[in-house]
Amino acid sequence: MNFIKLTNLSGKPVYLNIEMIGDLFFVEERKEFGGNIRERAHTRIGHLTHNNGGFSVMETPEEIINTLKPHGLLTVINIIPPKKIKTK
Repeated sequence: MNFIKLTNLSGKPVYLNIEMIGDLFFVEERKEFGGNIRERAHTRIGHLTHNNGGFSVMETPEEIINTLKPHGLLTVINIIPPKKIKTK
């Protein structure tokens, strides 16, 4: 098993088995009415054994991908691109 160390939104370390990562995607910052930040930008990592959707971490998808490159497992992970907002 190979583990990587990431940082959760509280600033504490999270250790994930890289063989169990199913997907990862970026979540944009969300603001409340009035401009207060409700949720800061972060990355969600879907873990195969975590039944509530995975982990929220501070690292960007690019940083996580660079961490995984030496392990050669990038072909297994489903990297979900950010959603495009359509405007009229």
